[in-house]
Amino acid sequence: MERVYLSGAITGIADYLAQFNRVEKQLTRYGYAVVNPARICLPLADAEFTWQEYLDVDLNLLDKCSMLCLLPGWKTSRGANVERDYALRHGITVVEWETLDPGMPENQQK
Repeated sequence: MERVYLSGAITGIADYLAQFNRVEKQLTRYGYAVVNPARICLPLADAEFTWQEYLDVDLNLLDKCSMLCLLPGWKTSRGANVERDYALRHGITVVEWETLDPGMPENQQK
């Protein structure tokens, strides 16, 4: 089963968690194992992590995946851009959610 990491804007987006969770559910139905950092990192809020510390955790999670899925609005996110660049440098397939076809990702970048 292919493991896919979700990447998108979080800071300043009121409904980011709902968006990440919605995409996670759809990709799970398509047969992907989904790594949703928005949900996974929620408990870290009480630990007062810095932006860089969150990013460090996220890149560690991304490194365990074979695909990165960019959610709508990702281009405005500094973190999503860092994650995309990291994925491209490390041979992780990059797709945009809007172009993802169940079972056969289109518009892949390597």
